[in-house]
Amino acid sequence: MLGNILMELLLGAFSGVLLSLFFSFGPAFFSLLQTSIHYGYKRAAPFAFGVFVADFFIVFLMLTVLKNVNMYGVLHDPWVASIAGIVILAMGIYTLFKRPSRIEMSEDGTEVQMPNVEKRRYVFIRGFLLNFVNPLIWIYWVSMIALMLGETGASSSEVYVFFAGLLGATLSLDLIKCKTASLFHRIITDRVLLIINRVVGVILIVFAFYVVFSMVLFHSDPDAQQLNNFIEGIHIGHNL
Repeated sequence: MLGNILMELLLGAFSGVLLSLFFSFGPAFFSLLQTSIHYGYKRAAPFAFGVFVADFFIVFLMLTVLKNVNMYGVLHDPWVASIAGIVILAMGIYTLFKRPSRIEMSEDGTEVQMPNVEKRRYVFIRGFLLNFVNPLIWIYWVSMIALMLGETGASSSEVYVFFAGLLGATLSLDLIKCKTASLFHRIITDRVLLIINRVVGVILIVFAFYVVFSMVLFHSDPDAQQLNNFIEGIHIGHNL
């Protein structure tokens, strides 16, 4: 029993590393890099924790409260897609017009907060919202859960352990990305910071429209419907 749990934990951690390295280039990734370059590691790390908490809540809800809900229909609902698009669009516009801001260090090693620097709690909330309202993230986790339950036949406890390892590894990799990007904090000029803001802002705005159109226009896409039928079948079989 203990061996199976340990194996699931390691498998989850390994999967988290692979997924974080090859399938994490969404809006949260670019915002994480932008925040790290602007503020440095200590001020940007809450963004990574915000993304992690959003992932945790989504996975928890999928495994418990929403396990029998038709998530395909919910996520492709025009109202849900529109609200998600509006939130991401607002973040994109905010980033696009945000002026360069930094955290500088004084000679005695204390932080000197420059104008327009976000507080840590706002950085955390931004990371949480950007991930939580993204319907594609929900579809990603629903698909992962369906594959885990369908292909491995794992017990409920093993599924929880697997996703604990996966989420832990994803958070660790995000913190490493945050630390790596923060190394450029002291050497990048305000002009480059402004360009980064505009690039990331445009990415978020484009992604907001993509979310709305992909969720609404492709609601009847045969491949997507087939995935939904597969997911529903897994849930039904797992609950019998």
